[in-house]
Order: sequence, then C-alpha cells, then structure tokens
Amino acid sequence: MDEAEKEYKKLSDKINEGREAMKASYAEFIAEAQTTASRRKFVGLKLDVPTWVPFIVSFIFFGTALLGVSYGIVSASWDPLREGSLLGWNEARKNWPVFWQSIWGGSKKN
Repeated sequence: MDEAEKEYKKLSDKINEGREAMKASYAEFIAEAQTTASRRKFVGLKLDVPTWVPFIVSFIFFGTALLGVSYGIVSASWDPLREGSLLGWNEARKNWPVFWQSIWGGSKKN
C-alpha cells in the first residue's frame, strides 16, 4: 500500500466514524422527540404536563373570549340616539332577546 492509499483509508475511516456518530445522535434525538411529544415538558422546571392540560386551558380561554365578544356585542347601545351605560347591563338585557331571536328564530314577522 502506498501513502495515498493509506491516507485515503484513514480519511474513509474518519468519515465512517462521523457518519455512525451522526446516526446514533439522530436516533437519540428522534427518541427524545417522540418521548416529549407524548408528554409536554417544561425543561427548566422538570415538570411533566399531561397532554390534555393544554387542551383544557385552551378550551377555557377560547370559551371566555367567546363570551366576552358576545357580551360586547349585546351590551353595546344599538340605538344611535341613546347613550349607553358604563358596563352596558341595561343594553344587554334589551338586546339578548333580539340576539337569540335572530340566531334561533330567524326573521319571524307576524
């Protein structure tokens, strides 16, 4: 074997070692990703959170936002000539029946 072949074999062995190290690192990365995908982890706190917790929290915040937007719509004064109140409770009491009738009953004219 001459020098060029020895150098080639040395470089080839280093490349193969690097490739094997990358395969092992990738396999470890995938295993860790699959583990954390099934359970959410807070890295700094070392706290496992079940998967259903983010769904419940999102549902609560979404529901609260939906109620807030609905109350904002019905608590506004729909009469441009009348001034509304601070929290709109009087307007909401007047507008809720109109709001529900428009959703459930459509336009029922007698």
